[in-house]
Amino acid sequence: MLRKFSFSLFYLIAYALIFYGYYKFIVPIYGYSGFKWNPDNIKIIEGVLLTAVLPYFLPKYFNKPSDILLHIQLLFPILPMFVLYGAGGDSREYLYYTVTAFLLMRLIASRLHLKAIRVTNLSPIIFQRLLLAISWSVIGSIILFGGIKYLNFDLSKVYEFRADAAANLPGIYGYLSSLTSKVLLPFSLLLAVINKDRFFALASIAGSVMMFGLIAHKSPLFYPFAVLALYFILQTKNVIKMLLYGYLFIVGISLLGFAVGGLGDWVGSLMLRRTYIVPAHLNYLYYDFFSTSPFVFWAESKITFGLLESPYNINIPHLIGREYYDNDLTGANTGWIGAGYSNAGFFGMLVYAAIIGILMSLLDSYSKFIDKRIIVAIIVAPIRTIMMSSDLPTAFLNHGVILSLILFAMFAPVNLPNTKIRPVRASRNENRPSNFSSPAT
Repeated sequence: MLRKFSFSLFYLIAYALIFYGYYKFIVPIYGYSGFKWNPDNIKIIEGVLLTAVLPYFLPKYFNKPSDILLHIQLLFPILPMFVLYGAGGDSREYLYYTVTAFLLMRLIASRLHLKAIRVTNLSPIIFQRLLLAISWSVIGSIILFGGIKYLNFDLSKVYEFRADAAANLPGIYGYLSSLTSKVLLPFSLLLAVINKDRFFALASIAGSVMMFGLIAHKSPLFYPFAVLALYFILQTKNVIKMLLYGYLFIVGISLLGFAVGGLGDWVGSLMLRRTYIVPAHLNYLYYDFFSTSPFVFWAESKITFGLLESPYNINIPHLIGREYYDNDLTGANTGWIGAGYSNAGFFGMLVYAAIIGILMSLLDSYSKFIDKRIIVAIIVAPIRTIMMSSDLPTAFLNHGVILSLILFAMFAPVNLPNTKIRPVRASRNENRPSNFSSPAT
């Protein structure tokens, strides 16, 4: 009970700090973007109660991937929604739709026990080499298509090269370059570092740098190191508590930045406004629009095979940008909460929550033979995309969710000869750990 209370206290402190930052800095500085100050005492009390109660339903220890992913889900899109609910007087109906869908996700993730799909038994070293070979093949093919003409390593000039670099390549490279940058190269680097293969670690880093230079996107530079950092953070004790400390630290740094001013305003805007407030605000905008307008019913998704026609003449993110920001060039992307509602209302939210719960359960099943830290480090970026900035089918196809699951099915370090890692001998009664397998419990 004491641990549960401490978790609720963490969440309540985070709520209070975000609420203060929203009132003190976000509304006065960025109110023109639609951030409103319309406090409702009853809704504030509701938000505080939900913030205190929901952590009781979440795991307190990091025993499987879903334990971390559920906390990330509550911390980022949903907790700031509690703040906006009370401070801006947003929809009660939509908030409770969101809470119900989240509890469904939690229930499915914890109660559904899936069996991991295993395709092959590639050793960790062979697997790492394969990932690296595929990555450099993609890089080589971009060069063969003339991509070297747009090679640029200056961060300040990426937007000058991005459109031309993309137009120079066949359409399929919109998928290939994203998956290589977000999944293949980070996974390759992580395995090389764990196995202490300096040469292949450097080759993976070089691949990420080349992808940045060729496609003019910043993410290839940062994803591999973010994956490494997360992997090593997950080795600490009380990982979930460390996650909460980190969350509070980011909010605190944001508030300090705003208080200092100057460059600090930029830091506060990047962290508190962009990372916490904007995704929550966009969720409410999606509800505000689609609660009085026709749903899309996945007409814009490939899963309907073009059989349904959208009632709008512009895609949904740009539609929201046009309606609320008077600019149809603004892509107001949102995660499963807003996207689910835009497709089919509350039913769409429940469908998406159930699918994410099933995904978490499947990831938990893989953690029985793959180190859970590897799984979380690789999957957290695609999952974050689902939570905050992409429709679910798009995230599965474009942002690496399906690819990650396929790779996990191939990466099975059981009874593997000729590796530098001590192999795991699996039996009914014994699972002995290695650098790549889950620790014995």
